[in-house]
Amino acid sequence: MKTTGQILKHNRILNKIELEEIAQETKIRRLYLEAIENDDYQAFDSLAMVLGFIRSYARYLNLDDKQLVSIFKRDFDVSKTGRIVPRQTAPRFRIKPRSDQQRVNLILAPIFLVVVISLALLWLYRWYIFPPPVKIYQPKQVQVVTQERITVKGRTLPKAKVIINDFAAYADQAGWFEQPILLIPGVNQIVVEVKFKYKTKVKTIDVIYRPQE
Repeated sequence: MKTTGQILKHNRILNKIELEEIAQETKIRRLYLEAIENDDYQAFDSLAMVLGFIRSYARYLNLDDKQLVSIFKRDFDVSKTGRIVPRQTAPRFRIKPRSDQQRVNLILAPIFLVVVISLALLWLYRWYIFPPPVKIYQPKQVQVVTQERITVKGRTLPKAKVIINDFAAYADQAGWFEQPILLIPGVNQIVVEVKFKYKTKVKTIDVIYRPQE
């Protein structure tokens, strides 16, 4: 395949045009025209200068300047020092191989992402998986009372359904609930059943009622 310089030189000679004539018409010094024809771009200050001269030279010869610029870019490249050199000898920026740490990070990153998503889903749907928390503040376990009526007080999740010895109660916005219960003399078992979503938690408390004589 011919280079840009070879194509320009061939067409100039074919049209019997001297370099001096082209230099006068294009205002490009003969030194640069010869360098372009010989594909020697060491004397040029910049890539922009080379491309500008190639376009002017090509247009003077009625050639497709865009095609010649493309051919030039096919054959030449700019080195890290700014010199224009043949593309096959131009120093390339090589992609450094990944380090062991980078490879480990690439492996751990998706695992970490899966763990985070799993934890987020677990937190979001935790009450579909685990029973609701329940804490009874009153009465205490195996508490001895002398009143026939006591009030069961506790806390769970807000708006949970609470059933205490078959009496329905509901937790308020803060999760608090209470329900009065009648006792019979002796040991009374109080069953607190809390339902939230699809899970249920049951707690039992024994209360001893000893009427006053």
